[in-house]
Amino acid sequence: MTMSTRYDRMPELSQLLDTALDSTEEYIHEGEMCFYPRRYADDACSRIDMMLRTAEPDEAEMALIIDKLLVPDRLGRGSSLELLIGLRERSGRILRALAENADKQVRLFALEACKASLPGHYYRPLYGAIDIERRLLDDRDTEVRSAAVEASIETLLRNSDYVRKQIEIGSGVPLVALFNAVLGKANDPLPQIRERVNEALSGLLHR
Repeated sequence: MTMSTRYDRMPELSQLLDTALDSTEEYIHEGEMCFYPRRYADDACSRIDMMLRTAEPDEAEMALIIDKLLVPDRLGRGSSLELLIGLRERSGRILRALAENADKQVRLFALEACKASLPGHYYRPLYGAIDIERRLLDDRDTEVRSAAVEASIETLLRNSDYVRKQIEIGSGVPLVALFNAVLGKANDPLPQIRERVNEALSGLLHR
């Protein structure tokens, strides 16, 4: 029964994804106190968020989401990244699927998404971003591994005061786990990675 209910969502999910990723149209929405413009793309994103909040996507639904995100024109326009940002908590599982893709360009896109920030007054990475960066530090492809090092270093530098404090008290928070993983790359087979890691961590610890 559950499988039937899930598969019944596929046509609506497909249509919503297309709208969220491609629509540029606006309409005037009547709020409590005033009229203001809204985007159909934002409405579709909100509906997708609600669907995924109600029930986790199954394998077929996740495959559909990934296929829709990876359309080259959507990647080029930035609408795929915009949708991931709009999905907030729901972006985590999608990000993991992207990071596990066999295509290295997709894994590189996952790292690009890791560096994005949720809307707000301070930097907040997408859900699961720190774990994805840590995982891809051991990627088999040197380009992906190098990109993961850069993304991880950027994350650590953005949070340098917090990272140093947590290291001092022996905390096991995710950012310290990321720091330790980057530290392990000081012995990477690629000389450029070793040099970059040593340079960055030296600067981080002595700021």
